Amino acid sequence: APPNQLSTVMCNSNTDDAVIPKDTNIHLHRTSNSTLFPKRLISIFGLEKSGTTFTSLTIAKALGIVPEHKLKFPYSAEKNGIQVQHISQPWGYFRPQPVSWSCKPHNLAKTKTIFAAVPLQCARHPMLAKKAANATFPRQCKEEALLDDFVEISSRFFVNITSHILWYLERGVDATAVVLMRDRSIAHLSKTATICTNANVSRAQNEYANSITQEAIQKLDPSSIVLVSFEGMVSLGLPYLQDVFRQLRIQNSTHVPNFHDANEKYIRTKGST
Repeated sequence: APPNQLSTVMCNSNTDDAVIPKDTNIHLHRTSNSTLFPKRLISIFGLEKSGTTFTSLTIAKALGIVPEHKLKFPYSAEKNGIQVQHISQPWGYFRPQPVSWSCKPHNLAKTKTIFAAVPLQCARHPMLAKKAANATFPRQCKEEALLDDFVEISSRFFVNITSHILWYLERGVDATAVVLMRDRSIAHLSKTATICTNANVSRAQNEYANSITQEAIQKLDPSSIVLVSFEGMVSLGLPYLQDVFRQLRIQNSTHVPNFHDANEKYIRTKGST
């Protein structure tokens, strides 16, 4: 890919500081009758094709949540005050264009990074019911979320994990990030096969997503981030998954997913059958 394509990926993936709330030192107590925030939030992040869909559905079902839309959009499901979010890095594509056009040059500049996946009542996104330019900003988005206006979310976007978790914690939500890790080469092959056929751009986006994760590991409290290995989960099965549940404080779950080695088709060794 031409160098300007790669620079576009990185330049437009920087979080816009202008939209990050400045109240970074606040610590609010969530009101028990909040209509905006859950009590508990588990946000699953990972590179595209890293196993985020499988993991987010597994965690949701372990919590007794059965999402109707498989957490594709609006990327979250909630029950009894517990919400699970599924956010690939980046998330989404530009409808009605094919998914495989996600990394076309004309789309790169439109792929943005947001400070947090805010409650959808407080957001504008192309797949939500279109909000008129003069739509009334919800009172709870101002009073509880401390936002001044709707957060604009592009069709395809990254989320800064660090600011996302801190933003929710500061608003009284018990928030944890779960970050999926998958073999670097296989994640790249899987992504270029279906989503981003430009290998150089795909690699640059994965490197940028990994830098977001590295920042989160360094800056978040260990209790607020859980790293999950896709290969570890597939290889070790239920004992590994139960340890993930323990770290997320999920108790007495009887859900057992069907573990499938999605890496196998990408591995070709001499003499294998």
